[in-house]
Amino acid sequence: MKFDQFKNKDVILKGYSALEYAGYCNQELIEVYSLSEIEGCDCCIVDNFDNIDYTIEDGLKVSSIPQAINDRLKVNSSYDDDALPLVLTNYFSKHGSFKGMNTNPEYADTFRYYEGWAICEYKG
Repeated sequence: MKFDQFKNKDVILKGYSALEYAGYCNQELIEVYSLSEIEGCDCCIVDNFDNIDYTIEDGLKVSSIPQAINDRLKVNSSYDDDALPLVLTNYFSKHGSFKGMNTNPEYADTFRYYEGWAICEYKG
């Protein structure tokens, strides 16, 4: 599997990689939180994982869905992300709402923009 190399390592899948692992999208780029640089990945180097919401699944650390959405909102505050609306439409189709998404208040306007797009897209 694409992410097996990160099992039992000091790495957390983030952003689209976490969303891909959860079945919400398919991206070539591998995004991770890491304690050190990893070749071939988009790394966000951190001192520790204390402020990252994640789970461990079969030895693989994966950002929670709200954490992954917040990661993407943080870097796409200019509404130029082509994949995020599709991810949110997929999320909405599976859950019927965005309750419990817990997006960072700092990105509330950006999330509402994408949320509205996703709901309209889902309803056709």
